[in-house]
Amino acid sequence: MRVLYILSAAFVALVVSAPAAPCQGLAAAAAKERDRRKNLKPAKVITEVELRTVGGTVSQPGGAVDPTAKPAEPAKPADGSKPGDPAAKPAEGGDKGKDGAKKEPTEEEIRADKSKDWRERLDKAQAEVVRLSDEVEKARLAAADMSGGVNTPARAGRLNRLDEAQKLQAAANQTVADLQEEGRRNGFR
Repeated sequence: MRVLYILSAAFVALVVSAPAAPCQGLAAAAAKERDRRKNLKPAKVITEVELRTVGGTVSQPGGAVDPTAKPAEPAKPADGSKPGDPAAKPAEGGDKGKDGAKKEPTEEEIRADKSKDWRERLDKAQAEVVRLSDEVEKARLAAADMSGGVNTPARAGRLNRLDEAQKLQAAANQTVADLQEEGRRNGFR
């Protein structure tokens, strides 16, 4: 009979102490995930210049891209100045027509400017989504902390901060989706 009491007491002690172990493992896993995200390297972005250097068409793709290869250098002006130098002389004809008036940009130049502007807005919106995702994750971890109690004003404030961060993240995701749709419609991709 005494053995039965000892075994049941050991079983109760084991059952009571078991839920504490996964909580510690979860906190360690969360810390490890935060460290992993901090050490992530940004993804390689392939530019149009790199795509053009590969060559090929949709039906006949070009060769594989060498990630260590540098993009082709832009042509240097004939007068020896550096490209983009404001003091450089414009090429023959330059931006002026025969009568000396400023030449209107071509449709291709206008399209390239619009595409560049769209790309900058999209990149900025995507960076905002990443920033807000980190903020939501931090707010979620803070809201999950119940060491001060479940129904306290401090935890209510953390939950409100989490809700606000999630709303901002949803709005940022919608902005990215809208910009992607705009790029698809205009053929900027």
